[in-house]
Amino acid sequence: MYELQPALTDMEWEARWAPYDEPTYQAVLRQIGPDDLVLEIGAGDLRLARRMAAICRQVVAIEMQAALLNDLQSDPVLALPNNLVVLQGDARRLEFPQGVTTAVL
Repeated sequence: MYELQPALTDMEWEARWAPYDEPTYQAVLRQIGPDDLVLEIGAGDLRLARRMAAICRQVVAIEMQAALLNDLQSDPVLALPNNLVVLQGDARRLEFPQGVTTAVL
């Protein structure tokens, strides 16, 4: 008999599906070129978004947790690159930018 599992909370889902390790980052970065417009869904602390912005034309990063973004964007040491646009909200409800060539979840 199949037993239904309770739905994961946002935090549980993120912990399960957000590997923050160098091999994963390198695999992503190898897929990005200078002409790409990258959409990153679930940008977290923008660590990967910043690295992608150093390679591509533009990164649009979406993060659901407003508190996380507020802390990052208020720190002058962590100034965002000019080609990194950060949107706060639920990616399932936001309109994606036109011209996306690569997406990262």
